[in-house]
Amino acid sequence: MSVILLAPLILLLISLAVATIFVIYSLLYKQRINRALNENNPKHSALPDMRTALSATIIVILLINIFSLNAQIDNLNDEIVDLNSKMDRNMYLLNQNVNDANSKLDEFINDNKLISSFNFNVKDTNPDDIMAEIDFELSLKTFSENTEVSIVINNNVAKLTKNTAGKYTGNLSMNMFEEINNVSALITEDNTTTRENIYNIDLECLWKYVLPSMDVICNPDYEYEKDTIHLQFVDGGYIYMNTTDNYFTDAYVEILIDNVSVKKISINPSKNISDYTVNLDESFKTEPDSTVEIYVIATDNLGYTHKTLTFSCDESSQTALFDYEEIFDNTGKKVGGRNIY
Repeated sequence: MSVILLAPLILLLISLAVATIFVIYSLLYKQRINRALNENNPKHSALPDMRTALSATIIVILLINIFSLNAQIDNLNDEIVDLNSKMDRNMYLLNQNVNDANSKLDEFINDNKLISSFNFNVKDTNPDDIMAEIDFELSLKTFSENTEVSIVINNNVAKLTKNTAGKYTGNLSMNMFEEINNVSALITEDNTTTRENIYNIDLECLWKYVLPSMDVICNPDYEYEKDTIHLQFVDGGYIYMNTTDNYFTDAYVEILIDNVSVKKISINPSKNISDYTVNLDESFKTEPDSTVEIYVIATDNLGYTHKTLTFSCDESSQTALFDYEEIFDNTGKKVGGRNIY
């Protein structure tokens, strides 16, 4: 339970205890006063007067309240710092994506002479196989009633159908893990065909439109101390999970020393949550020539395993930071991958 939620409960319990003590005190005070009056004894032992006791009780409650509020403020500040850190990471990724999209749009407009716009949508036609369907929409700058258009991806050809003036649509089914090297349009006019390459579109990696994917920042501060290495995620390791119609069902961060697992940190992904922070502040035994690696590994609901090597180092301080996501099927065979940044 959060300290912010726990502190008021503790305050309430302590206040009830103080109030109970005050009530008992009042009863004892009255009992002694009555005994003294009945005995008509000017010399009697009595507790301090009621105003003194009430003042002391109020002071105690105020002190407890101040302590509780300070604890709540400290924890609220920590949560605000953590939230700001997550927002900064999200804004960094968002700005990067927006800048990439704007850059690709500008380059597309400058590079393509015959095509005014090109759009596509990737769909998973059958979750039990590796095929994905791509819907295309292409508009030409100049055209006639006899203009014919086809899209060519690697050696796959999709003939488009004219819908409205200058706009053509169609679809193509492809292996979602096939590496795409070239996308072009064949434009035929009066028995003359012109090929125009389509650049700066995000079609290099089809599977990311079908399967979930990860953006990972898990690079710790590290320090060697005799026969150990100390690893710490200073601001927390950060993992952003991109979901499609499919999602991750299991995920963890794994630390290996000389290919031997020494620690796993579970993430417990949810379909409705994208941001995850992982904490690490721990030392591990090493040999003089040991290699330390940190992986982020996740399994999606279709059974594919996603694996990213996010950090690697040895005692000579040679550090390698990786940003490549590998995909393995349920037999352990590598079927695809992508550059994260």
